[in-house]
Amino acid sequence: MTAAMVIPGAESVFLPGNSIGILICHGFNGTPQSVRYLGEKFAAKGFTVFAP
Repeated sequence: MTAAMVIPGAESVFLPGNSIGILICHGFNGTPQSVRYLGEKFAAKGFTVFAP
């Protein structure tokens, strides 16, 4: 089995915070970077955020 290539700039986003987690899913043609701004807003409020 070979490893999958991840396009540079399309890596998952993980922003650690408190014990409440928020999973943000991007659209079909999107990348985690397209929803990073939203994750940063939640993280600023203390939430843990993951956008795979």
